[in-house]
Amino acid sequence: MTWVEYKYGKHTIKKEVDEIRAFLGDKSGGYLMLSSDSIKSRYDGLFCYLDNMFKIVDSFGFGFDKVINHLNHIDFEHSKLWFTPEDNCFVLDTSKPITLDFDIRKSFDLKEWGRHYEISVRKNTIVIRFTKKTDKREDDSDGELDYQLFVAIKHSGKHEFIEKWVEKQYEYDKHRGSAPFSRHVYRALKIDAKKIVIATGASGKKAIDKVEKSYGKPSRARIGFKKSKNEDISFAYNFARVGYEELFVNKRIFAGYPWFFQFWTRDEAVSVGALIAQKRYDLAKKILFNQLNYIQADGRITNRIPESTLTCADGNGWNAFRLKQLLKLGKLDDTEKIFLKAKLQYIFDRFEEKFVHGDFVQNQVNATWMDTNFGGDNRNGARIEIQAMHMAFYNLIYELTKQQKFKDLELHLKEKVRREFWNKKLLADGLGDFTIRPNIFIAYYIYPELLSKQEWIKCFENSIPNLWLDWGGLSSIDKNHKLFRKYYSGEDTASYHRGDSWYWINNLAAICMYRLDKARFKRYIDGIFNASTREILWKGATGRHAEISSAAEQKGQGCLSQAWSCATYIEMIKEFEY
Repeated sequence: MTWVEYKYGKHTIKKEVDEIRAFLGDKSGGYLMLSSDSIKSRYDGLFCYLDNMFKIVDSFGFGFDKVINHLNHIDFEHSKLWFTPEDNCFVLDTSKPITLDFDIRKSFDLKEWGRHYEISVRKNTIVIRFTKKTDKREDDSDGELDYQLFVAIKHSGKHEFIEKWVEKQYEYDKHRGSAPFSRHVYRALKIDAKKIVIATGASGKKAIDKVEKSYGKPSRARIGFKKSKNEDISFAYNFARVGYEELFVNKRIFAGYPWFFQFWTRDEAVSVGALIAQKRYDLAKKILFNQLNYIQADGRITNRIPESTLTCADGNGWNAFRLKQLLKLGKLDDTEKIFLKAKLQYIFDRFEEKFVHGDFVQNQVNATWMDTNFGGDNRNGARIEIQAMHMAFYNLIYELTKQQKFKDLELHLKEKVRREFWNKKLLADGLGDFTIRPNIFIAYYIYPELLSKQEWIKCFENSIPNLWLDWGGLSSIDKNHKLFRKYYSGEDTASYHRGDSWYWINNLAAICMYRLDKARFKRYIDGIFNASTREILWKGATGRHAEISSAAEQKGQGCLSQAWSCATYIEMIKEFEY
């Protein structure tokens, strides 16, 4: 059990919880995550971002049974930890000696051989040079330089070099079925000092300069506290904001920590909703217009930036929908409209020929946000949310060009979708597939004009009971479906889109129900809102909004700090006017 407390000035809440990780983010893309032994992962520790995510410290040699979370730092009973405004620089104020176990590597590099640590002292600063070389036991070559990184450590007390390899066990990775479950890390030294500053750089000089600058006057970034109707909501909202901001790197949005430290266009466009809700229109535009620079030859925006080979059926749709919001709000100037018209025409000319067949937009296997293939459940073909997005796309290009052909295309697709997907009770998840899934909420959110208000109410009322989880979430598939899984299956994708409850979809569904009929759906709206608030505070990682939960019981699982979870929570708060 762990006592968790959230504190800001006179505001405080606290609670004893079962399993939770202490989490802190760096403004330059890194993070710190610390866990108890029972849920320890190889993704625990201190990480920094230098054009790639690098793990630096595996552990500091202490456990904890109490953690106090401030918006910009973490307190344990014996230590205070924070990142400085200087990139990739970390500070500990501590009354207890620490032991530094290093596991310097690219986050996904799990090779055991070819790891070399060299420790020296320069100008009263400890410098660790880490060199990763290829090794014939794991590589095609031997002894060739792979990458190199430097860590500088400055402290106010004394240290003792240990310099030996030790094996660590990772119980959470074992639980997730994510091998390897153990790894040798480098126990470099023990430090007994009140102040310790650790900085990372591509060269020894850069690391030393950072540590010297931060050691002289380490400071924490100031973060404002926005009050809401009660303390739990206030802290959940403020930490959702902090978690969201931590994922901004070079004015782009990482999908999440610890393993989605990339720019996924779908996730990013979904997450831009929080910027629009907060009236941060310039940054929203910058992100969305930047995505339009990555249109592929087939007319679709790439799945990831920089470009990847993965397909993405809904990047275009989410981008167009967010731009449509900005257009409706009057936030696009004439130059932006001219640029956008040209881009949308370019997309239209290529996309229609490649992906519109039999009147519907068709997508390949694993191309929607439900991008896993299990038991024949692959969601290829014509899918409901993709049709909604394409209607929104037609509408946007019509509003910009006033060319009637685009309005005609929009209305024709609407008529076809109503005829083939709506059976007066349920809205099909795909053409000929009436499996009940929460994608109906994406369809409503993107294109509510598809059905009348009463039809949407009937659709929701006939679908929600099959998806509803008593703890306050929605299953990702009908609970009566043969592929439904009650429990999170980890790296095995059996449960990923077949039972696991996704917080971003839950939050989006609550927004949709609130807009449609907040009195009629109050039970579900409140259930989702309370569950998401609870997850941010007392599940997963402290003050962060996780990716998913098991259907059977609420957890904070999957990626532990997820951009679109935080963003849709912020959007939900704004929608509900808390």
